[in-house]
Order: sequence, then C-alpha cells, then structure tokens
Amino acid sequence: MGRECVYSFDHLYEAAHGRQMTDSEKDWLWKASQDERNEAVAKWAQTAGWETSTRTGTDGLIYLAFCPSFGGNE
Repeated sequence: MGRECVYSFDHLYEAAHGRQMTDSEKDWLWKASQDERNEAVAKWAQTAGWETSTRTGTDGLIYLAFCPSFGGNE
C-alpha cells in the first residue's frame, strides 16, 4: 500500500485551508466528476505543499493520489 492511502480528502483540505470541509463542500466533492475532483485535489495539494501522482483505477479512470511526501521526508 502506498503512503497516499493513509490520507483522506479531509486531511488534504485541512492542510490547504486550515479548516475542515463544510458539509456543502463535501457534497460537492462527491458529486463532482473525476476530472473536477482531480482538479480540486491538484489545487489543494499545491496550496498545502503536498505531492500528487496519477494512478489509473481498475475502472479505467485517472485518479490523483496525494500525500505530504511520497519520499517520506515530510
């Protein structure tokens, strides 16, 4: 299992914004297309200084994995 598997959207959002997501923000996230979700993750990760990496799911969709550092030097 990769390091990114231990972090949730909540962790990333709070690292980027200094607060937890509101219920309406969570609702948007889960209703968004995968492309929209990946775009949000990319922006949040950039703001938080986290790293991202693309992954292809078994469903053929492209997902954006994230964590503070894939190299372990947080």
